[in-house]
Amino acid sequence: MAGRGRLGVAGAIAATMIGLLAVLSAFIIAELALIYQKYGLAAVQRVREGHEREKELLRIHYTDQHPLIAAVLGEGRRNVSAVGSAGESGYYTLISGHGYPVGIKHVLLVDRDNRVVKELRSVNMLVEPPCVIIDAKSIGFRQTGNVSVSFISSRGRIYQALEEPPSVADVIPCIIDSGSGRDGNSFDLKIEASPSQALGQVSVKVIVGTCQSQRNLGNQIRLDDCPPYTVAQLIAKNSDRYSFRYWQVEGKRYDTSELLILLEKDYNVVAKFDGVGGDSG
Repeated sequence: MAGRGRLGVAGAIAATMIGLLAVLSAFIIAELALIYQKYGLAAVQRVREGHEREKELLRIHYTDQHPLIAAVLGEGRRNVSAVGSAGESGYYTLISGHGYPVGIKHVLLVDRDNRVVKELRSVNMLVEPPCVIIDAKSIGFRQTGNVSVSFISSRGRIYQALEEPPSVADVIPCIIDSGSGRDGNSFDLKIEASPSQALGQVSVKVIVGTCQSQRNLGNQIRLDDCPPYTVAQLIAKNSDRYSFRYWQVEGKRYDTSELLILLEKDYNVVAKFDGVGGDSG
């Protein structure tokens, strides 16, 4: 009975929404009919095009780093290194503002100083709501200090890429909605210290996403089964016994005491410390 009651309420809501849509459609049809009587077919066409253009709203962000890392760094963090964030030519995050698909026909490379178009490329791309993240190398244009990049929609609107990071809330739906967010992949992070006695000076926190588990296992700190949009924050502190030197991640060195890792794959991290006053453990 409760199920039938819920179905009845859902049906009533659906009927109400259909009724509202019918009323709105009737208003639009009436408006077009009145305009046709007074001004003719050309005016009707202009009004219809105006209604369609109102559905199109696009916001584009350019970032040198992966937009999720750029969004986290944009929240006021300073003196932080980031892992798993560097593209060869940057990223564009295209966000559909009204929830409608937006077609992109061309991309322009524009000289900032004299506003002259240096190059135009056809892309024929569809931005499906809520958003799309694309590597800049896929379109061949990178936004720099000398040039800006603009996108031309299929309706002729021009959108210039903003040189500011999107918010974390903007980016996560893009990743979840992409193949990497839906394919069930998960990643692990393992952190060790050298010497191992300094592991207590390392803290790990998931600041974006949720891992299945976080645990201390022997001489390791582990994050297991983390979704592809997980960002982990690692902080190393000094003590009277050990002084932090650097992080070692997949053969690369990072000297800042705070490290952000975007889990696009499994990572093994080692925090390197020096003994204070000749203490080596």
